[in-house]
Amino acid sequence: MELIANDLSVHGQFRDVARFRRSLGTIQALREVARRFGRHIQCSRSLLTSEPVRGVPMSRAVGWLSRDEQRSVMS
Repeated sequence: MELIANDLSVHGQFRDVARFRRSLGTIQALREVARRFGRHIQCSRSLLTSEPVRGVPMSRAVGWLSRDEQRSVMS
C-alpha cells in the first residue's frame, strides 16, 4: 500500500498559515504512524508548486514555519 500526498490535497484550502501549520502537524503524526508500520508517505513534486493558502505558493508558506518545521516538511 502506498500513502501519497499530492498537490490536489492542499490547493487553497487553508485560510491562514496557522491552519496550514496545524494540518502539517496532523500529517507529521500520520507519518510517524506509517513509519511504525514500515511505510512512508510520498509526495509528488507538484506539491511544491501548490498553493495551500490562496495566492500563497507552498515555498512561501513553508518559509513562514520555524526552522524545525521547515526541515520536517522538506524531509
